[in-house]
Amino acid sequence: MPEAPRYKAFLSYSHRDKRKARLWHARLEAFQVERLLVGRETPIGPVPENLAPIYRDRLDHPAGGSLDRVTEQALDRSGALVLIATPDAAKSHWVNEEVRMFRHRHPDRPLIVVLDAPGRASAAACMPPALLFQLDADGQLTDEPYTHLAADPRPGADTPAGARAKVVAGLLGVDPQDILPRIEAQLRRENRRLAALIGAIAALTVVLGLGGWGLERQLKSMQDSADAHHAEEMAGQQKLKRLYLDAAGGGAPALSTIQAFRDLLRPYHPEIDTVPPEQMPVLMKSVLDTVSKPHADAQPEPSTRL
Repeated sequence: MPEAPRYKAFLSYSHRDKRKARLWHARLEAFQVERLLVGRETPIGPVPENLAPIYRDRLDHPAGGSLDRVTEQALDRSGALVLIATPDAAKSHWVNEEVRMFRHRHPDRPLIVVLDAPGRASAAACMPPALLFQLDADGQLTDEPYTHLAADPRPGADTPAGARAKVVAGLLGVDPQDILPRIEAQLRRENRRLAALIGAIAALTVVLGLGGWGLERQLKSMQDSADAHHAEEMAGQQKLKRLYLDAAGGGAPALSTIQAFRDLLRPYHPEIDTVPPEQMPVLMKSVLDTVSKPHADAQPEPSTRL
């Protein structure tokens, strides 16, 4: 009997798309499957409770022209491959090799493509050669064209929720409509958490006596690049929660807690390093209280009727 895959999926991406990879890795591993779906038999096996773990942290590839053994083993131990298709991925030798090897070794396993095309760029401009041509019996590219559908979050295509539903559904072996309500709820939670993080930075700015044009520029930048911040923000929320519990424990926060707080906020507000140590406890309480408040518009997650 073949060994069950160790990873739910292998995330293939160009090193230039690391931020996008972190984002999709966080999104997919955070997804919790509807209880009514768990255990349902599908063409790729029973529906699991979640999509963790997903392989992302590749070692640097060797200077030669072949994949390292660790990456090959991860590909073989993954139940699916998720490709972040971008113009950089299309030009990446390593992405092409990962896709080619996975298609050759595991033609029966799902290969899911997430299109991240700038503007009106075509899907083909984001595909490596291993997704544009058929493979021969030895796994080498032929001249025969090959077409692979992709999840496209751009306006006029699948929309962000629809594209994410396609990816998750492909990994679970179910219809995208079965999990679309849960995807939409996940997106709402992400947007609320992002709003809370922006509120925390705004509170920090007020406490520091800063503001005006600098604050407006910072908040606009964060809003314009909201998607790029989701992965870091989701991890940041967990750190903030732990810091809040530590700070709420009574007495002065430990030096390690204060330093962790500075480290967490520094990417968004470098002025955190100018705050004197004796003022940090008051500042921490103000910001952590802001980000820890429940949202009045929070709604229970929808259930999917089967």
